[in-house]
Amino acid sequence: MPETDPKRLEADRYDRRARAALQAGGPVLPDGDGAGAVPPTLRKPYEVFEQQVRAAVRPGVELLDVCCGTGRYSLVGALAGGRVTAADLAENNLVLVQRRAARAGLTIQTAAADAERLPFAAAAFDVVACVGSLSYVELSVFVAEIR
Repeated sequence: MPETDPKRLEADRYDRRARAALQAGGPVLPDGDGAGAVPPTLRKPYEVFEQQVRAAVRPGVELLDVCCGTGRYSLVGALAGGRVTAADLAENNLVLVQRRAARAGLTIQTAAADAERLPFAAAAFDVVACVGSLSYVELSVFVAEIR
């Protein structure tokens, strides 16, 4: 029986995309990476969020990047000195995050996790980032999960 859960379908789509990048020797995706894959006219929100992550994270700050994708904001946080955990349902995305971190000489922890059922203790993180996947979660459940 075909999968019908929109969240799982989206995770599977991202997992296939990441697997293709890995098979091609990635960590960079074939059509670009992060905002690089977005037309220049649409990049501003990505750049603004990067600035927000940089402003919120400094050495020693614990950052959780939920629905991390290929780790764009995880890397920003790690470069700012944060202790970063990247979480995503698409496990191949997490492999890409690890490769990107290693290439940059950074350490990022990863966790295969559903944004609505995160496997972390309460108050384990100082900052939580989540970009682009809120349409696949029940917002009230997600907000309650990260408080």
